Amino acid sequence: MSRKLRELLYATEMEQTLGKVRMLQLYLAVVPGGEGTCGAEAAARHYFNVPPAKLSGAQAVWLAAMLHAPDREAARWTSSGGIDLVRATWVAKGLQRVKPVAREHVLDELATMAPGMKPVGIVALRDLP
Repeated sequence: MSRKLRELLYATEMEQTLGKVRMLQLYLAVVPGGEGTCGAEAAARHYFNVPPAKLSGAQAVWLAAMLHAPDREAARWTSSGGIDLVRATWVAKGLQRVKPVAREHVLDELATMAPGMKPVGIVALRDLP
C-alpha cells in the first residue's frame, strides 16, 4: 500500500513538473518494442521500415497493441505472420478522437495484417466495445 501511495505521489509530481505531453515523449523514446528495439521510432523503423510520422493508422495501432508484451507479440508476428487482431482492434476502438470513418479504415487495414483470420471474425471484432 505504501509503495502505491509513493507511486501516486511521484506520478502527480511528474505530471505537474513535466506535463502530460513531455511525459509521453519521454516514454515513447524508451518504450521496449520487442526484438531488442528501444523507443517508438526504432520500432517503427524495425517493423515497418518507416519513420513514425509515415506509419499508417493500423501500423501505429499495432505498435501500441504490442506494448503490453512486446517480445511475445514480436515472436507471434515472426512465427505466424499475423498479429493479435483482437488486441489491436481493442486499441483501435479506443481511439475516441478519431472519426468513425477513419476507425473503420484502420480496422480494415488491421484485418489485412492478420492473414488467416476469417472475415466473419473481423465482423465480430467490429462489435467489440
